[in-house]
Amino acid sequence: MKSFVYFIVFFSFVIILNSQPRRDNKLHSNSKPIYVESHVVQSDTNNKCYVSFRVPYSNLVFIKDDLNFTSGIVFRVEVTGKDRVLTREFTHDKVTVNNYESTNRNDLFLEGILSFALSESEVTVNPLVSLDNTQRQVPLRPFKVEKNSNSPIVVRNNSNCGNSLGYSLVNYENSIPFSEEDYQLFFPIYDNYLRSIEVEIKQNDEVVLKRNVPRKLFAQFAINKCKETLVIEENTSNKPASVFIIDDFSRYLNQGEFKIKISHNDSIYFESEMLVDWVDKPVSLSDPKFAFQLLEIMESEDKLDKIFKEADNEYDKAVELFWNKYDPNSKTHFNQLKAEFYNRADYAIKQYNTKAKNISDISDRGKIYIKYGEPAEVDRYYSDKNQITEVWKYMSPKVEFVFVDITGLGNYKIVN
Repeated sequence: MKSFVYFIVFFSFVIILNSQPRRDNKLHSNSKPIYVESHVVQSDTNNKCYVSFRVPYSNLVFIKDDLNFTSGIVFRVEVTGKDRVLTREFTHDKVTVNNYESTNRNDLFLEGILSFALSESEVTVNPLVSLDNTQRQVPLRPFKVEKNSNSPIVVRNNSNCGNSLGYSLVNYENSIPFSEEDYQLFFPIYDNYLRSIEVEIKQNDEVVLKRNVPRKLFAQFAINKCKETLVIEENTSNKPASVFIIDDFSRYLNQGEFKIKISHNDSIYFESEMLVDWVDKPVSLSDPKFAFQLLEIMESEDKLDKIFKEADNEYDKAVELFWNKYDPNSKTHFNQLKAEFYNRADYAIKQYNTKAKNISDISDRGKIYIKYGEPAEVDRYYSDKNQITEVWKYMSPKVEFVFVDITGLGNYKIVN
């Protein structure tokens, strides 16, 4: 393995990863084309099912309208019982952005929601999506909903919208994002007298959380859209519930399934498996061999060879072994430095290379971007012979790099 000529000690790398500004535009991501989840809320008559969707902007079709770009989808559901169609519902949601770059974002979403009454004990929901500005209709996988089902809702405690109870819907198909952030579970129990519950969460047979959780509030609620976000809000048409908020646990979970049990004395209110999913996992991590090769940009050949042998010549284990030594918070499984490094790699490959399957395919600008992040300043100069010079300047650490494209075709080579 050839170590990159501008290798610096890893301590400096840690400082660089934490200090450089980070692009919000994740051009590479493992996001699904659309996320759909459902939740049942009890009412005094028929229970209600809320079906929500979440679509990354990059999967919408935008058209330019004056100075803005607009798009949207029509989200339809056909609800069937044992032998007949019970109802058909739809919602048409739109979005407008003022720059082209936003239309390619995987970390911005168009969200929407609809609801229908549950008149039978079990129904099948058949979703269908129509994309604005196209003739495309996309049927999604049908799913079943039970009238009396009750499961935790994955939320984020950040909403102050209208009648909101303070929580917004996360909507990654009832899974918890693998992240350094703390997500909560919003769990309603339709019992006026219940004041606390016992919660136990296990992953790989290890207890992650075992706690008595007091009731947070007693409320009638629904799920609705407010200011482009789906929130849990007060709603007097539904049945009041004792609401419990389970928090301070998601950061301690690893990717994969975990078991959760919610009970009180001899009553079990929920017992099942849930999923932690790295929904925006960098694409460069999907190939363990390539992910390990990328470390040549930051580490010496001798050290990487040693790590590879310690990992029994298995690339995925070698990647984990390397990053375990540079984890800013060993109490959690999500490694911020690892995620930052490979997010930079995704961006560099997209921005500065057409294809990159090996470390040798990554351009000089791509390698500098992966190591140092986005430059604070870029100066560009043109010569009479079509030669282009770019100067990348960084403030922390205070360094600069000069790249020259002799042909004018984008093939930049570093010259200092």
